[in-house]
Amino acid sequence: MKNKARYIGCCVHLPANFIHSLVDNSRDISYRTLTRHVGRDQLQETFPNYAWDRGDRDLKLADDWAVRFQKARVKDKTYYFVVHSGIEYIWRV
Repeated sequence: MKNKARYIGCCVHLPANFIHSLVDNSRDISYRTLTRHVGRDQLQETFPNYAWDRGDRDLKLADDWAVRFQKARVKDKTYYFVVHSGIEYIWRV
């Protein structure tokens, strides 16, 4: 199944008022929910330094305690995003 989510960028390159609305309207979601809507390959492309192979013993994005997965609705559009090192990486559905 092809995901319809499209990466729109990180908070550093997007308007501050959009990021404030996004964060204010967000809620936590699971890694599984995120991958269902964004897709593992898009996450792997955005975060290549994590371990992505099943048997790999290195840190996986899903297991990083310092990363949050979130969903928000802003102006009738749905966004999924990963908060990594205080930076929001955002996909629009």
